[in-house]
Order: sequence, then structure tokens, then C-alpha cells
Amino acid sequence: MNHIRRSSEILSPPVKSWADFFLEQNIRIEHYGSLCTHFFWKRCTVFFFLILGCSFLNGENSTENTVFLSNKIKEYSRREGYLIAEDAKSKMEWIDISSMIEGMQDYISGMQRKDGSIPDNDFYMIAFQLFELESKNNLQKAINFLQTLSSDATLHSLEDGQILYKIITEGQDIPVVEKDSCPVLHYTISTLSGQEVVNTRDLASGPFQVPLSETVSGFARGVEGMRLGERRKIFIHPDLGYGQVGQVPPNSLLIVDVEVMKI
Repeated sequence: MNHIRRSSEILSPPVKSWADFFLEQNIRIEHYGSLCTHFFWKRCTVFFFLILGCSFLNGENSTENTVFLSNKIKEYSRREGYLIAEDAKSKMEWIDISSMIEGMQDYISGMQRKDGSIPDNDFYMIAFQLFELESKNNLQKAINFLQTLSSDATLHSLEDGQILYKIITEGQDIPVVEKDSCPVLHYTISTLSGQEVVNTRDLASGPFQVPLSETVSGFARGVEGMRLGERRKIFIHPDLGYGQVGQVPPNSLLIVDVEVMKI
């Protein structure tokens, strides 16, 4: 218990407006553009020295050297193509790499662009619609999951079934975690997809002292009433979790494995 600290910043969803969301997407566009420029000049430098080095090779083997250089350029170009696609996907998950390749092939074939520059509004429309679609799908998955779990007699229900929990380890009779208190907890938070948000057991600074009044409501409600030494697995509806904003995909159901270390 020597490493105890407050951890409301992990459990509290950040305040993010739609304006903030779209600003974030615009920053991604600008970053990707500057990244491509960086790639271009860096790669041009490498190609220059590659060609310069090959020019010093024996002239009698010029054909062999030309083949060698050609193969190296192809190998290098393929690797760089992979890196550009990888970075594009990491910045904009929805981007269609196959269509991106088609655009490159259009350029290679000398085809003139007919669409001109792509308006920012098109990007925002795509980002918004994909965000809304993901939110809707995740919410339905969460509802279906909780409805299926509700038939499990070993689970306890709170907030009209929006919070379900199972006691993994019984705790002592006293003390009990009260509303708006600051218990010391070990916990793991993950989503239905398996994405792990945090695991305090993997952190040297854990366990954490958590002010329940500063956490998402589902976490606070699920921990309330726990006893010293008790461990629970809690399933939290998105409306009582991060909702459409936060550190997880929009409308993700939260799965919390929590243990009370100190009250």
C-alpha cells in the first residue's frame, strides 16, 4: 500500500464537444499531409545516396548494377508503401486502402484528377456518419449483452438492469464502501471487444485511491456497498459509462473487475 494515488483522471470521461471532435479530425488531416511531405523528402534523400553509391560500382558490370539498383528501388518502394498505408490507417481508421492504391495507379497511368481538392466538409460528413454508425451498433451490442446476462441468477442488478455485477470474492463484514467515499482499489476496465483501458495491477503505482464522486456514475454505483477484500465483476451500460466520448469507442459497454484494498 505504499503506492497510492488518486485516479479520477482514468475513470472520468473527458468533456468533448462535437466541435472538439471535428477539430481533432482536421488536425489528423493536416498531420497526414505534413507526414507525406516528410516521407517524400526523406525518401528522396535515401534514393539519391542509393543511386550515387551504385554509380561508383565497376562500369564493366553496368547491366548487373542496373538490375541490382532496380531491385533495391522496388524493395525500398514496397516497404515505404506499406509504411504510408500503415500510418494512414492509424490516423484515419475508416480509410479504404484499396481505393487509395487505385488513386496511385490513376496517377501512374497519367490520368488527370477531375474532382479537384477534396472539401473538408466531405471528410467531416464521413467522420460524423461513421461515428454515429459505430455509436448505434455499440449501443445495440451493449443492450443485447446485458439482456442476455440478466437471466444469470448469480448476477445482481442495479439501476433497472443497466448495471449487473457478480461477486467473485466475498469481503469482510465491515467496513463498507459508502457513496462518494475514496476507497483504495485495484481494477481492470475493458470493453466487449476486449480492448483494455487500464489494469492497475500492471502499474507500479497501483492500487489507486479513487474518489467515487469524480468517476463515471456506473463505476461509482457498482463499487458502492462493496466490503474490504471483496472483488466484483461489473458490467456497465454505456449511458452510465463513457457514453459517446472518452477513452473507448463510442457507446462501449464497460467490463470492470474491481477489488477493494482499503477503505
